[in-house]
Amino acid sequence: MSVAIPISIIATFNLMYFNHLTLNIMTLGGLALGAGRLVDDAIVVLENITRNRDEGMSLREAAIVGTGQVEEP
Repeated sequence: MSVAIPISIIATFNLMYFNHLTLNIMTLGGLALGAGRLVDDAIVVLENITRNRDEGMSLREAAIVGTGQVEEP
């Protein structure tokens, strides 16, 4: 989670720069919304992995199953 947010923000600014887009209230709002969603999903995935580990799964299996349990709206 600590790596995903900076990478996504840097990638977004790179894409905006090369597409000649400007920063305004809408783009900053979208970035804030996207970063919030990323944090939210990361927390859910970590909780799923921890719960699966507590149920006796191996780390690898818990990571695969826990990540797959996050549903997109």
